[in-house]
Formats: sequence, C-alpha cells, structure tokens
Amino acid sequence: SHPQISRLRATWEVLSKPAQKNFQRLLELWDVSGNYRVYRETLRETVPPCVPYMGLLGKDLWAIEENSKTVLEGD
Repeated sequence: SHPQISRLRATWEVLSKPAQKNFQRLLELWDVSGNYRVYRETLRETVPPCVPYMGLLGKDLWAIEENSKTVLEGD
C-alpha cells in the first residue's frame, strides 16, 4: 500500500534471475543466526588470499575482551 514498497516490488520484477540468485546467496551468507555460522564456515574453507569482513572481526575482539577474566599481578 505504500509507494516505496510498490517501487521496490517493481525493482525486483526487473532484476535478472541471476542477480536475484546472487542476492539470495548473500542473504544466506550473512545470516546472523549461529553468530554468522555460514560466513565463518565459508571463510574457514576459503583458499587465501582472502580479506575477512573487518566489522565482524572487531566484534569478535570486543567480545573476547569483555568476556575474558582480567588477571593482575599480586591477585
């Protein structure tokens, strides 16, 4: 019912089938379920050279830092 949605439907209708298939593959690759499981498996199986998505790497480093116990000398 919104004009923006109507325009989007029209865009999908003119988009080629291969482009729609590529978009679907990207959606599957970047699915957030399982902490980006599909992306991580794909990256693990990729033969270098390969540049990982740095945003996810930063998220992982932050999680490690926040969830790791801090050890101080004398404790």
